[in-house]
Formats: sequence, C-alpha cells, structure tokens
Amino acid sequence: MSTPRKNSSGPDVVPFLIKSAFTGTVATVVLIPVFLRIFRELRSVHQTLSPEGGVYSQELSTIFLAGELAFAILPIASIVGAIGIAYANLGAAGVVLYLLTSSAAMGMLSGSTAAVMTFMLGAVAMVVVWTFKSRSRHQRRPPIRRR
Repeated sequence: MSTPRKNSSGPDVVPFLIKSAFTGTVATVVLIPVFLRIFRELRSVHQTLSPEGGVYSQELSTIFLAGELAFAILPIASIVGAIGIAYANLGAAGVVLYLLTSSAAMGMLSGSTAAVMTFMLGAVAMVVVWTFKSRSRHQRRPPIRRR
C-alpha cells in the first residue's frame, strides 16, 4: 500500500510563493528594522552600564553582533530560497513573477492601489504559469507499465 507523498511541484507551490513574497516584504520592511533598533538600544544600555567591560561583556557583545548579522542575512537568504523554488517549479517566468509580486508587496505596504492590483495580477499570472507547466509535465511522462 503506497502512501501519498508531498511533492514540491504540487499545487501548494504558488500559494507558498505568494505568501513568501508578502511575508518576506513585511519582515524586511517592518519587523527587521524594529528588531535591529531593539538590539542597538540593548547594546547602548550595555555599554552605558559597563563602559570598561564586565564579567559577561564579551559574550553579550558577541550575542549582539550575531543578532545583527542574522537580521542582515535573513532577508537575503529568504529571497534567494524563494527564487530557487520559483525557478525549479515555474522556470524563469516564475522568478520574474515572484520578483514582481515581491516588489508589489512593498508598494502595498506604502498604500499604493496600483501595487495591490499588480500583486493580484502577479499572483494570477503565477497560477497560469504553474497550470501550463504542470500540463506540460503530465504530457511528457512515459506511460506506467503494469506488472
């Protein structure tokens, strides 16, 4: 008895890319700057309370540096990963549409009506590209032989 497998080229790829474009933009524009500001404030409080260094001064400085580096690398890694998924499942058109929807999501945060329309049209275009790609994949498969 076979069990169903979750396939990366399944129908949930397009919703994942659309959600990734929006949440990645929200994280990059809103959340990461807030967390970076919190880390800077904590660092300044730490330096104010122990200017010559304390017992855990080196460890705290390392934690603050690691946090700032993680918040700098996170958006880049997220975008590169989503572009890889878009290319693997939708090809070059999927990458262009992902970048378009990601840019439109940035405009949506600034309140642009045109960006909302662009985001929606980009999402629909991704579904259309996925539909054509999945049809061409199913037509090229060799027939399954029965034993």
